[in-house]
Amino acid sequence: MQTSEKKIWKRVLSVLIILSLLAAANVVLGEMLTPVTYATYFNHDMEEIRKEGKDIDLLFVGASRTYRRFLKKK
Repeated sequence: MQTSEKKIWKRVLSVLIILSLLAAANVVLGEMLTPVTYATYFNHDMEEIRKEGKDIDLLFVGASRTYRRFLKKK
């Protein structure tokens, strides 16, 4: 049985192409499917505030309900 050099190189090349396409698809899909959380929005808002040079007087982080009361300074 004869095997030509071209067939061997063709098979090796096709395997390398398939592996590189799978690796590229893995990277692209991994970047596209990163979860977006509230931290993403928070970090974006903080960056926008820094760009504008503003200061933050009061910042609420946590649940949507406030369980404590706030006292005014006299």
